[in-house]
Amino acid sequence: VHMIQRMYGCEWDDETNKITGFYQDAYDGEDFIALDLETKTWTAAKQQALITKHK
Repeated sequence: VHMIQRMYGCEWDDETNKITGFYQDAYDGEDFIALDLETKTWTAAKQQALITKHK
């Protein structure tokens, strides 16, 4: 059995009033791939995530 975990949300900085978001996946408890919401590009944390990044 394998585990895929997705985490996403937003954060608000009460000093600057800046809102940022995050969206990332983990596989079996290890970082796998993350989306940079400012540049709208994927960052592969593992070699195995490169195929997902290019889809």
